[in-house]
Amino acid sequence: MRMQQADDFKAESEALFELLKDADTARFDEPTQFKSWTIKAVLQHLYFWNQMASLQIKDEDLLVQRMAGVMAHSGGMRGFEADHFRGLSATALLNEWIENAIDTANIFADADPKARLKWAGPDMSA
Repeated sequence: MRMQQADDFKAESEALFELLKDADTARFDEPTQFKSWTIKAVLQHLYFWNQMASLQIKDEDLLVQRMAGVMAHSGGMRGFEADHFRGLSATALLNEWIENAIDTANIFADADPKARLKWAGPDMSA
């Protein structure tokens, strides 16, 4: 049985992609109403933590290693995310993010919803 949340996540990600795919890339550096984060910063955040969510199932050891890197980074979470994606253009970031979001949805689609997975705080259900 497919996990409905994975399908919902995929649909929401695809809807956001549709909103952004034809936007002028200069707009990706403008602040949004969310804590004045830029669209690029929001995408970096979504992309990075989607990658981390996938590692909950694919490679728990790498998840723990990367989590330690985030915690130790002098620029905090946002600084780590910016460094992680440094050099990616807005277009490349958007395209890579949506591919990863679809992959993440597919990874979780068949996951056991009751499985306990590692995360930044206490383990949580899939």
